[in-house]
Amino acid sequence: MGPPRIARQRLDRLRPERRGVSGLLHALLRPQAASGAVLSAILVMLVILLTPLPELFGWQLYAVETGSMEPAISVGSVVAVRPVPAEALRVGDVITFSDRTQPDVRVTHRIVALEQSGGQQTAVTKGDANNTTDSWSVPLGDNVARVELHVPYAGYVMYWLGSP
Repeated sequence: MGPPRIARQRLDRLRPERRGVSGLLHALLRPQAASGAVLSAILVMLVILLTPLPELFGWQLYAVETGSMEPAISVGSVVAVRPVPAEALRVGDVITFSDRTQPDVRVTHRIVALEQSGGQQTAVTKGDANNTTDSWSVPLGDNVARVELHVPYAGYVMYWLGSP
């Protein structure tokens, strides 16, 4: 059967010592092919951001606006979070929760300790880039979600798509 037509045409333009499998690999790994791979990755990211696909897995997507979790999660990243029961959370997990003073604002920090307070389990949290723990404990309930994954720079795309 042989290589596909496009690959065969590229192989025909190669020097004789570059024909065969190594010639095919060389032809496919040119800068144009690499830029095609980057473009494909961007398109896949856009499909994920623009469709309800994350919701099918129970995930919510948030863009990271501050550097409190750097270097683990940088500004401009997108975090995919999923609600989990309190008993599934462990010290070291990164969670997203509502800010006590501004309920519409989400905070993403790492759990540094788990405590019992008033019959309810709470988490002491801290941003990786911060010197001290947060001044509040987070009640582990329905409004706490664990970060399942993060995608660097995808938050910039989310902002761009959401801007007029």
